Amino acid sequence: MDAKWFVDRERARMFEARMRALAGVSDPNVLRLREYLERPGRHGPVGAGVALVTDLTGEPMRSRRLAEPEALAAFRDVLSGLAAAHAAGVVHGDLRETDVLVRDGRVQLTGFGMGLFRQFDAMARAPELWDGGEPSPASDVYAATCLFFEWLTGRPPYAASHPFSAMGRHRTFPIPVEAVPGEVRDLVTSGLAKDPADRRTAAHLAGEVGRLAPAMRPLSEPVLPAEHVEEPGEPVPVPGRGSAIRAVILAATVMAVLVGLIFVITRGDGPASSAAGAAASETRTQNTAPKTKKKPSKSPSKRPAAVCPSRVGLTVSPRSGGPGSILTVRGRGVVPNGRVQVYFHASSMGFARTTADGCFRARLPIPNAGFFAHFPGQRFSIRVTEFDAGGAYRGNGPGEAGFTLT
Repeated sequence: MDAKWFVDRERARMFEARMRALAGVSDPNVLRLREYLERPGRHGPVGAGVALVTDLTGEPMRSRRLAEPEALAAFRDVLSGLAAAHAAGVVHGDLRETDVLVRDGRVQLTGFGMGLFRQFDAMARAPELWDGGEPSPASDVYAATCLFFEWLTGRPPYAASHPFSAMGRHRTFPIPVEAVPGEVRDLVTSGLAKDPADRRTAAHLAGEVGRLAPAMRPLSEPVLPAEHVEEPGEPVPVPGRGSAIRAVILAATVMAVLVGLIFVITRGDGPASSAAGAAASETRTQNTAPKTKKKPSKSPSKRPAAVCPSRVGLTVSPRSGGPGSILTVRGRGVVPNGRVQVYFHASSMGFARTTADGCFRARLPIPNAGFFAHFPGQRFSIRVTEFDAGGAYRGNGPGEAGFTLT
């Protein structure tokens, strides 16, 4: 390990303490640390860096998706390794897939303490860490459950293209348990709980996974064909949104056709309808007193056009401005006849009702203007959470829009 990592003496002392404690952990699911060697140099006791002497390592996890039996086996081994480390007072702090090694069908953990030096993994970072909390056994359990979710589904539970978006999703989005098989939903719900106090310990969860032992088998090479494995750079949709959007588009198309027919009939286009209209007009003139001219009612087809964007998704206007800006957010493809909660980054802007066509329009100020004033030039995401007429959660909205602070 290069000496430049140890310029911060406080971090160097923390890392040394963790490694000394880790050397006392003897568990088949933790890569055994045999010796911690400091290489003295001109600038102090670790001026030339540190060497860690370990047992023979395995191969890093290469598959982003496993069959359920392999995923359960890997999750059990990860939790067992974390439980052994936690019992010795060692917190991993930044568990990620590259820290999970496979050797002889068994998982071993490495990378303990590396979170002190490397950029965190936003896809597996617990909500309390985004708020400035310290890594803990509970945050390790959260990261392990994120990996388990990804092994089962091929995607992280809160996929995002930017760390700011990931922060908001980890902190506020519902746990996507509907994406995993029913028998493991309780495990995922506990491991991904927003409050660390609601997460079971690694040892407890490992025992629960162990009760599913008949469904497990040792790890091997990735069991899914290569074409079924999502590459890390692929955009990942929010679970369940694709089918919902297609359903909304189909419903909107049918409604547009019906509204168009009604519009044509009421206007009386065509020779037959013109004659019928003339006859009806003559009958009314002969049998009734003159009436005042009635104002034509608004055509139903015009209402959605005034609210809905041209495409499924969210739009915001203006697209940039100061923290005191008032934003007009419009959306298409949300739950009909319900409401949406609009978010600026991770802060709620307010609520808006949705139309029967699955659209909404809201004019809302940027929340926490004093806080966001510290981020000029930063682009923030705007998204919505959907609720039906009964108040039940129905989805996370058709994508995101962006606003740049100036």
